[in-house]
Amino acid sequence: MVGKLCTDFGCVEFLFFSGNFTLPPAITAEEFGLKYAGINFGLLVTYTVVGTFLNAILTQNLTSMIGWGGMFGLFAGCSGIKIRLMYTQPHKTQNVTYGMYLLITIHHTPSADKRPPRNFYMLPSLEQQGKMCKTIGVRGFVVLFGSMLLHLTFGNGYTIGNMIPYIASYLRVMGSNSNTSASDLMWIQTMGNIGQGLFINLGGIMSSYIDPRISICIGSIIASVGITISYFAVHHSLALLAFTYGLLYGIGKGIAYMAPITICMTWFPQNRALITGLIVGSLGFGGFIFSPVQTQYINPNNIAPNEHGFFTDPQLINRVPNVFFLLGAILSSIQLIGYLLLSFDSSNTKYEETSTEIVKSTTETCQSFTPKQMLCHRQFYVLWVTFFLNVQLVTFINAMCKSVRITL
Repeated sequence: MVGKLCTDFGCVEFLFFSGNFTLPPAITAEEFGLKYAGINFGLLVTYTVVGTFLNAILTQNLTSMIGWGGMFGLFAGCSGIKIRLMYTQPHKTQNVTYGMYLLITIHHTPSADKRPPRNFYMLPSLEQQGKMCKTIGVRGFVVLFGSMLLHLTFGNGYTIGNMIPYIASYLRVMGSNSNTSASDLMWIQTMGNIGQGLFINLGGIMSSYIDPRISICIGSIIASVGITISYFAVHHSLALLAFTYGLLYGIGKGIAYMAPITICMTWFPQNRALITGLIVGSLGFGGFIFSPVQTQYINPNNIAPNEHGFFTDPQLINRVPNVFFLLGAILSSIQLIGYLLLSFDSSNTKYEETSTEIVKSTTETCQSFTPKQMLCHRQFYVLWVTFFLNVQLVTFINAMCKSVRITL
């Protein structure tokens, strides 16, 4: 009973974790400037590499000792430490979009000449909003929609919790290890996050110095190919599946992750946090869409697992590998549409002049930190530790929610 309550509470709490995905790119741009936002975000997001690796080790070794309830308590404690850490820092509620506010940590130099102007936290006037919309036009919103489609496909990574019971059941029946457990498959998500964390910096560099659409194209191809060839990997071993469905997919996702956000920030410089929220929100919405697709294909008759939380129905088991072909086809099609909708016109001087005028009239121009300068900034390490602690419970719930629920 306690375990079920912990699971339900954890899943409800997961609804409020969108900030874990929305805030890092937005804070990176706000705190350290937009010029090197892609590279700086890549350095900040290395917290996922360390955090998810530690999470997988703890889950695999401690679950049998303290149970699911103990694991929830352990990672919830990390979130409690994170909250305490947040409140030891100076906070300001800054308006970063029209009608949408984010509580973010911002360091301001106390000298009088560096203080924000009086209208720093004020909404743009209706006249300014109208001028901005006219300048952006339909094309800017088409670019935004294309970026949202791309991140929608990257949201497939958050369906791993739905796939783990099916993959574990397949490996137990058809694989070489009949003792494969759900916690063993935690390494698929871990390898995906490691790939994303290591290569998101490369995507940021490509977005900063060359056409961001190149990184989108390369990353999308790698991610879709990784999912598709998982059809062959699942026949072989868990290690190979972790490489294709985890690491390879994560590498592609990392390379292409920041580029859509970077492109949209050039179209909506006054709405960077809102735009980031909409794009990264599509990431979470991808899990909402693709999880039912996976379940409907693999288990259309809603066959219940056995008392150990694994499926044994032969027809269900045989459908597991084919779902990777289905997902690869769907994701690559959506990515192609999203890519075709993107445009990156840096020569739009009229737009740049108008947006710059509006930005200067409502907010202080942010200093852009180089990666070296950012690494010397105390605030970077505060943010890194904060998100490192926060990712523990997010990672655990995302991977284990379904496995925990069906075994209790």
